[in-house]
Formats: sequence, structure tokens, C-alpha cells
Amino acid sequence: MTCNDVYLHICDNLDRDLESPECREIKVHLASCPDCQGVLQSLKKTVDLYRAAPTPGVPGPVHERLLNLMDREWSGVRASRKERGK
Repeated sequence: MTCNDVYLHICDNLDRDLESPECREIKVHLASCPDCQGVLQSLKKTVDLYRAAPTPGVPGPVHERLLNLMDREWSGVRASRKERGK
């Protein structure tokens, strides 16, 4: 496995079984490649920072307008389905 292979597949394999053949190959490569170890550490830090960031809230008036809009749109969808007999 080359560094390019690791770069292309490391994100794809974050949610996979860590004992899959591809993940094992990545681990073997990482054990001997400081550059790829740095990429992995940077990726882990990015994920940690993202998870630690506060989730922005929606202000009350905006939330109410959004709910009203969704309700109106959904009412239109339901009416349209009734007209078509679905």
C-alpha cells in the first residue's frame, strides 16, 4: 500500500470494521510512514474539534417561522396527494 492509497482510503474506512483487510493494510503502512501518521493525527484532531464545537441554535422567531412554513408546505403535499387519490 502506498501513501496515495492511504490518502484515498483513510476517510472511507473510518466507519468500517477495523479488522477488514484494507484497514489492516492501512495500519501496516501507518506503522512505518511518519507522513501518513501525521495525516491521520491531523484528521483525528479535525474530527475532535468538529465534535467539540457548539451546535448553533436557531433563534425562537426563526424557529417558529420555519415550523409554520413546513406546516404550510406539508399541508399542500397532503392536499395534493388526496386530490390524486394517493
